[in-house]
Amino acid sequence: MEGTPQAPDEISCASLDIPIKKVTGLNLHPAHDALAVEEPLEIQLGYGAVDARVVKSISVTEGRSQT
Repeated sequence: MEGTPQAPDEISCASLDIPIKKVTGLNLHPAHDALAVEEPLEIQLGYGAVDARVVKSISVTEGRSQT
């Protein structure tokens, strides 16, 4: 299916090969582009007395806008 990222089943990779449409002048050409695959960033905040430490985690991910 066009526009669906495809990754090889046998290896884990840090990028995916994505089919795109490239515009050159007035022409539209099928092409491929590499999309980076990243894990969410996790930030842990620890606070309070040492014997009653509270730890909170926040995860940050990048998203893409739907237009």
